Amino acid sequence: MSSNFTSNFYVAGGPVERGAPSYITRMADKELYSNLVAREYCHVLTSRQVGKTSIVVHTSEQLKKEGIAVAYLDPTPIGINATVEEWYHGMLNQIGQELDLEDQVEDYWTAHRDETSPLQCWMGAIHRVILKQIKEPIVIFIDEIDFLLSLPFSADEFFAGVRSFYNRRTDNADFKRLTFCLLGVLTPSDLIRDPGMTPFNVGRRVELSDFTEAEAAPLADGLGRDSQISLKLLNRIIYWTGGQPYLTQRFCQAVAEDRAISSLAEVDKVCNDLFLSPQAQKRDDNLAFVSRPFVRKQTLSQADRASILSDSDRVSLLTLYAQVRKYRGVKDKYSSPLLNFILGTYAWASGQLKVKDNDASPLISLLKLSGISKTSDGYLYVRNRVYYRVFDKEWVKANMPDAELQRQRRAYRMGQMRAAAVAAVIIALLTGSVTVAALRERNRAIEATHRADQNAEKVNTTNIRMQDVLNQLQVALGDATDQRDIATQKSKQAQQEQKKAEAQRLIAEQRSREAQAQRYKAEELRNVAEQQSAGDRADLFFAQGAYEKAEPLYIEYLDFLRKVYGPDHPNIPKVFSNLAAIYETQGSYLKAESFYQQALWKSRGQLGPQHPDTVRIMENYASLLRKLQRDDNARDLEALVTRIKSSGLTGALSGVIINKRTNKPIDRAGVQLTNLESKVPTATRTNADGNFFKDKLLPGYYMIRIFAAGFKVEEFRQTITAGEYSISPPVALDPEDNKEKPD
Repeated sequence: MSSNFTSNFYVAGGPVERGAPSYITRMADKELYSNLVAREYCHVLTSRQVGKTSIVVHTSEQLKKEGIAVAYLDPTPIGINATVEEWYHGMLNQIGQELDLEDQVEDYWTAHRDETSPLQCWMGAIHRVILKQIKEPIVIFIDEIDFLLSLPFSADEFFAGVRSFYNRRTDNADFKRLTFCLLGVLTPSDLIRDPGMTPFNVGRRVELSDFTEAEAAPLADGLGRDSQISLKLLNRIIYWTGGQPYLTQRFCQAVAEDRAISSLAEVDKVCNDLFLSPQAQKRDDNLAFVSRPFVRKQTLSQADRASILSDSDRVSLLTLYAQVRKYRGVKDKYSSPLLNFILGTYAWASGQLKVKDNDASPLISLLKLSGISKTSDGYLYVRNRVYYRVFDKEWVKANMPDAELQRQRRAYRMGQMRAAAVAAVIIALLTGSVTVAALRERNRAIEATHRADQNAEKVNTTNIRMQDVLNQLQVALGDATDQRDIATQKSKQAQQEQKKAEAQRLIAEQRSREAQAQRYKAEELRNVAEQQSAGDRADLFFAQGAYEKAEPLYIEYLDFLRKVYGPDHPNIPKVFSNLAAIYETQGSYLKAESFYQQALWKSRGQLGPQHPDTVRIMENYASLLRKLQRDDNARDLEALVTRIKSSGLTGALSGVIINKRTNKPIDRAGVQLTNLESKVPTATRTNADGNFFKDKLLPGYYMIRIFAAGFKVEEFRQTITAGEYSISPPVALDPEDNKEKPD
């Protein structure tokens, strides 16, 4: 195992980034991806710290490779004090930023916000701007939707609006390209709470299950040990965490940081230090998240108290959890079937019922949503051994409201009093008078009642202790089963066969991924070539003065550069400048000014204020300002151009291009000059005499490329010196049909 593996391999808290080696692919990944590709609405509603945001990150990357536009929305930055208008405006801005349509959606909002409701304006922008501008399928992820329940206004209409997009698929094909995926810590019934509105009944639910041992196997690579030892340690970690994503990553990180750990006992000690000790329970975020619905209000901050249950509901939730913990415990591969049978028989004999899963029960839904329990075979179990040990019966008792404890004590005392009263009445009826013997019998009856109560309490205590012993036996049997599994894994023949099969599977998957990557790469190169061709044709039409043909090609090329290379591609200033020149010739001066401003801003930022291209844009912009009769602004810009030119920071190059066969000059031959340091190209053409001239060149080493229709391309290199006028030797182009003749 390489020593380069460190604790940075794992991610404990927060989303796992793209390409991170510790990202674990689960069945939910494939399910979510396939549903969204099929344009099915989805919702991932589950407890915290189980990988909701991480699965969005990785699924988004896959969707984008398939040509699907993706937007990720997080309502939390907008805040809980925003007005309805501010909130919908903020959500719309996020969509615009994600899909590079920020200006368009902002224009729509400004034009329609006074005549429609915020929800209608938000939906209208998606329909009339987003779906019109983007022709590909669109997936919108909305994370942290439980945050919407904290808003000062009802979010029911927002979810009703999302459902409306789905319903409108029947009469508008555009909406079939729009898909939503909702993520958060709540149940589907929480999305629309108003009983007068139709429930949120669209979409497929995607369950995020805990890691299985097979799924978690890649995490062993980060432990930095021999593969067999790493696998043994990882299995013990899974034994404690049950595969809960946060606990597993955090546990692995701690073991990876201490290279001295090599035994199961040492792993158990780490578990105690991380999660089980009183100090660990206070500082671990996940344990705090899980316990939040159960704890007393005074133990929380003021900001969290609003979401806490009432005392009566908390009593019901704690009682339900105590029943799950007491009679179901933890169920996994380490559990003994025999012990499960014993526990089930004991629960039946003591009159306790197993807790069945029931999505219609708010308490059961809240219990699962807290993350403390899970469902297996239709019954509730404690999610893992860490939770079973941390959230024990003492914890349940400590968080039970004081009123409930007092009620239980009062019930016990009333039972004693009722037993004594019944005994006294019976004695009086039998004797007809109060005698010493009757009093003695009454006292004996009271004492007998006390003894019966004490015996009942002892029986109850014995039952509880028996359950604890059985649970301890369950853990012990799990340890024995673990040791047996480890011993079985040491069988070399079985290991070799397993490794061979696994290696073949990995090779097949790798080849499949490589083939897929090559397909994506080829598709990408084809698209780049097509769009680059659009830019070249636009330059040609622009040089010929065919502006009506050049304009749409430039717009298409500009959109391509932004989407593929981002807003800072070096060709973007030139495209803005040429579009501005086109609009200037058409008489659209205000539109031309806007494009000149963008061209100048981009060119200054990328090339610098003294670059020849920047100077050329300033000259053209100054000329436009003259036409707009803004002479003061024009003079300021012209003065700046004069100062830059007089500084002598640029050079010039001239030359002549001739036909190699006839020695005649070539008219309109293309000359492309590329600075090899800045990679910034510029170009010119020859006149009827075959001469070309290019000034305002930054000093440096240039690649000169000469080309003309019907001739082979020629290239040479030339040094440009500041303040000097360079002349290249004549360049003779060889016709394409010119072939050497044999001697």
